[in-house]
Amino acid sequence: MNGANLFTENNLMIGNKILELITLMREVTLNQQVNGVAKHCGLCASNEHFTDQCPQLQEVSNIGTELVAVIYQGQQNAFRQPQQAWQNQNQGHRATAESFFSNIYFRMDS
Repeated sequence: MNGANLFTENNLMIGNKILELITLMREVTLNQQVNGVAKHCGLCASNEHFTDQCPQLQEVSNIGTELVAVIYQGQQNAFRQPQQAWQNQNQGHRATAESFFSNIYFRMDS
């Protein structure tokens, strides 16, 4: 009889756990706050949203992307012009270097 009583007690414990889970699922599906899971924002200390959903965070990220776009657009032409001037200046050096090395090469053959 002890085995039968143990089996019945385990069934009751499992049944109670299932009822608790059903209750929690009903609360979740009805968009009610589940006990033990409180919303809390670490940025603005609000209890209405989590930190990753904070409006302050969204504002900062939008400002950051706009700022990067403005900086990049302003710097884009500034970086291109010196490269073009640098490439043009080195054209003469390249010709001088090529003629120098070609003279050395011919001197070694002769």
